[in-house]
Amino acid sequence: MGRLARPDPRNAPSCTYVSGTVTGRGITVGWVGDSRAYWVPDAGTARCLTVDDALPGVAGAPLLRWVGGDAGGVEIQVVAVEPAEAGHLVLCSDGLSRYLPEPAALDAVAAASPLDAAQRLTRFALDAGGADNIAVVVLSSPPPHPRGASL
Repeated sequence: MGRLARPDPRNAPSCTYVSGTVTGRGITVGWVGDSRAYWVPDAGTARCLTVDDALPGVAGAPLLRWVGGDAGGVEIQVVAVEPAEAGHLVLCSDGLSRYLPEPAALDAVAAASPLDAAQRLTRFALDAGGADNIAVVVLSSPPPHPRGASL
């Protein structure tokens, strides 16, 4: 058997990362890079829960943090929120978020099932140019439990 070649450090594989959990008590999101998480309440305006790991205010700025062989020690950023109402958590790569200048563009997700919403958002990104990998996950968030209530 041949030996595996070591990857070229000038072309190390890398990616960005976002994950989320939804429970009756709240939402927790973790991320590295410019993959994003959005909270889309059933009534109200969507908002971004993550902050891109890039130079602020610079269009197309290089990433400051990512996951990969050349990333060094990476700490995942984490945010926890307790929504006051039911809604959807949208997790996506920049293949979608680059085409969403404002989170309010996601407000239509609130009226759709998670599967329909993910399909619509993927189609939106493809129709807008689909210039990057597109990954979209939509999770429903139930109404919050009152403090002290059992799950």
